[in-house]
Amino acid sequence: MELLNLSPYNTHGAFVEEIHTISQTEIEPIHMICPISMSCTNIMCRPFHLALATCDRDIPKVKLIKHSSILARSYVLTGECKQCHTLYSADQKSYQETESKRKEIFLNSARYLKIGTHLWVDCIFSNAVINGVYSFYASPNAYTQYWNNSFGLLDSFHTTKLNRKHIWQIFIQESICTIAETQYFTMPHRFLQEFSHSSRIRWNGTGICRNPQE
Repeated sequence: MELLNLSPYNTHGAFVEEIHTISQTEIEPIHMICPISMSCTNIMCRPFHLALATCDRDIPKVKLIKHSSILARSYVLTGECKQCHTLYSADQKSYQETESKRKEIFLNSARYLKIGTHLWVDCIFSNAVINGVYSFYASPNAYTQYWNNSFGLLDSFHTTKLNRKHIWQIFIQESICTIAETQYFTMPHRFLQEFSHSSRIRWNGTGICRNPQE
């Protein structure tokens, strides 16, 4: 106690003041959402290391939902291979397909998913959404209301209210990751939006998402 200056008494044994409660909010760590790999995965570049793609002042600050906790002080790092100029983030990589076009490849092994402009979730939370929908036959609206009432609005310091679009985005991305057979699968943002809309309007009463081409 004396070594850490946590004693309520001074060196003469006189009482000074009571020990205050340690705030978990003030000592919580800062989470950095980083790419899975630290080096370029392209065969021609391996093992060329990744460099930070943005300036320190431009690193985006986001909210991260980890398990059931809301972490307001989180930052997203994007790596870049200086040799082939491939960009790596926590959930995807982007490479130069032509001189004027880049192609995004979403990682099947991603540990974090981006579901909003400044909102990320971990794989445990996204897996909980899948289990909730299938186990309890919960709709995106029902799961959204459940999570907001149980976790999102309880902590006054880290209030985060999800909406139906967030839950539906998680459901689509996690479902594709689950059924993907390869390590990487190509899925541009435009395709994700079209697939999300098509599968939503073709959801039938059996709980099976039919092929949008049917």
